[in-house]
Amino acid sequence: MPSRPQYSLGAPSSRISFKRSKSAPGPLPKPRPSPPTRRSTPSVRQRKLQDTGAHIPACVLLLQHHSPRPTTVQAAITHVQKNLFSPFPENFKGLSSAQVAETAAFRDRIPPYVPVALLNALLNAPTATAREIARLCEAGELRRVLLPNRERGDDGGVVPTEYLYTLIRESSVTEKVKEKLVEVLKKNPTAAELPGCFFSKEEVRTLLDAGFLTLPTQSTASPLGLQEAGKKSTLTSMSAVAASGSAAAVGGKGIVTQMGYGTLITEKSPAAAEEAGEYVVSLPNLGPLLALLGSARVHFLEMLRKDKAKGGVMEKALKERWEGQGGVSVGRIKRWKEFRGLGWEAVVGESLGRGDCEVFEVAGSGLGVRLRA
Repeated sequence: MPSRPQYSLGAPSSRISFKRSKSAPGPLPKPRPSPPTRRSTPSVRQRKLQDTGAHIPACVLLLQHHSPRPTTVQAAITHVQKNLFSPFPENFKGLSSAQVAETAAFRDRIPPYVPVALLNALLNAPTATAREIARLCEAGELRRVLLPNRERGDDGGVVPTEYLYTLIRESSVTEKVKEKLVEVLKKNPTAAELPGCFFSKEEVRTLLDAGFLTLPTQSTASPLGLQEAGKKSTLTSMSAVAASGSAAAVGGKGIVTQMGYGTLITEKSPAAAEEAGEYVVSLPNLGPLLALLGSARVHFLEMLRKDKAKGGVMEKALKERWEGQGGVSVGRIKRWKEFRGLGWEAVVGESLGRGDCEVFEVAGSGLGVRLRA
């Protein structure tokens, strides 16, 4: 029942006023709580990787998906030759037929040269590996190839001796020079350089032109034969299509060629070449492979350098960057567009073997790779 109005009589005025009873006031509205202050948390990409401190050899990363693992130099060489390049993908979207043919021809031309740094990374025993290489060279099974102007940490590579002899016999060099070169190499199985007195001036010029010899570097080297940093002409600055037997092909100076796979023209006369005293044993078409490995390694180390503040990169993420993520056309992936489909193991393995970077264990996450201090 509605409340009745309450009347009150005013003073002498005849006016009548009244008040209605007011209901009790409702509760005041609660103030809205202010939103909690968000703390800035680093993204996954920016978060610093936590090193467990465990020692992880390079071979653990390189061979984690391979069984059985190579345990000898010969087995490691076979492993590298088998896995140096990735198989051609079924879909070449983004690459022209000419690029595909050029990549296939490139792979067919290059020699079966294997960097010693990559062998060291796979076998995890540099001293034992060096001894076994020396024994195999002495036995005539391998030939050591040292590079003029080689960079710090570059111990050259090895090539099967029989391949080198076959290459010499199938070359356009005269039969007399072929026989002489093979004889000299057999009598000096461990020599990476040959004295010029073994050959006449004409023979030296012929072998230089064919790419079986090259001039040693004329620049000052350290006692170990390694160029000081900042005073060297590096392989990584060369084009991946350098001519066989040229300075760009073997890392030395004094020889220049046009791009391609033809013969070379020496900047020095035969007389000046004779004054050099010794000549480095080389291989035709070695240069394109060396330049490819060098430029790929520079690109790989730059990938690591971008995440240096993070303390390294997870191995899985790094491999995805190198090989390209799913859905990306082959023509947009650098390792196919520029590096002929060079395999992940080859580029990371040589970098690890040369001491440019190292593997470490990330707490609760797996393996990471980082630049060495």
